[in-house]
Amino acid sequence: DDLFNDFGMKITFNLVKKIDTTFYVYGQTGSGKTHTIMGNDKVPGILPLILKVLKKQNINLTFNCIQIYNNKCLDILNNNNEIYEREDNNGKIHLTNVKHLSLKTESVTNIINMIKQNRHIGISNQNNQSSRSHLLFRINNGNHFLNILDLAGSEKAKDSVYVNKDIYRENIEINKSILILKECIRSLKNNNSHIPYRGSKLTKILKDSFERKQRRKTK
Repeated sequence: DDLFNDFGMKITFNLVKKIDTTFYVYGQTGSGKTHTIMGNDKVPGILPLILKVLKKQNINLTFNCIQIYNNKCLDILNNNNEIYEREDNNGKIHLTNVKHLSLKTESVTNIINMIKQNRHIGISNQNNQSSRSHLLFRINNGNHFLNILDLAGSEKAKDSVYVNKDIYRENIEINKSILILKECIRSLKNNNSHIPYRGSKLTKILKDSFERKQRRKTK
């Protein structure tokens, strides 16, 4: 409740005002990222609280939900079917096969349950219910968006237990994509002309979050 009241309401009404916003949580496995976003049966997280407020607004909103697992984009709302990203001649990223649902017709409980049922989790050295995929939940108000991003739990190589090569690959992909995200944010902050968003699936589908918006000059 404190986190939601502190900034959750602000980013919720950013979407109503058509201000593009991306909110993300990151950190080591077991640090409480997914709990912050999703909550549990007794205490709602930031995402369900935002959805409940938005459902009361008299506007048409749609949403989709993508998980990036082992450098593949999967549609949580459509049985984890693979999504493909395509960049057009103008540099805009288009997602194919992604399913959009209306916030008016879907209950918050149903949305949260779909995410929980279809997201990849696994055992890590620090958490037996670790999120092994990045979760991107996007709410759309026309051409404007609110991105809520729950990054997979990261681990230092020396702290990881590699049971098999699949888990080894999971950790590599997680750490690599988080590193590239960091570099994109750094480039944006430093006003660099080049932002390396093509370095991972995660940053590629987040490209519009890194674009600098031109402000209209007023007299």
